[in-house]
Amino acid sequence: MIRTLLSLLLILVSSYTSYATIKPLLLPIEQIDKVLFSNLALPFIATWGIAFFSIMSFFLSVKSLVTKDKYRGGMKLFYCSLCLGAIVGIGVNYANYFLVIEPNDMFECPKKIGYKKNLMREYVSDLSLCEKL
Repeated sequence: MIRTLLSLLLILVSSYTSYATIKPLLLPIEQIDKVLFSNLALPFIATWGIAFFSIMSFFLSVKSLVTKDKYRGGMKLFYCSLCLGAIVGIGVNYANYFLVIEPNDMFECPKKIGYKKNLMREYVSDLSLCEKL
């Protein structure tokens, strides 16, 4: 029961963050001012991997509650969800670049105004949208 509630909580959190990564692809291209992009796609892989893992673990924990069996093969579930998350995360990351950033002629926030992030880069349509740190 605790596993089911924990996986439900993970589903809520990961679905919110997954929606935030895919939102630029769902909105009309004229409404988008700011898009996150990562050359390595690691944040996207992690976000979508957790989303797939939490959904799979929720369904398996409900199935084990209904059938009253213990589920075995947790590592297989972990690796499958990680692979699916990696594929979807990389796809979403580069789809954001090729379908949103390039057609909108967006540019990366320059470091000279104090903007610096390690993994994620913000691409904006106007320089005033860059946050100063």
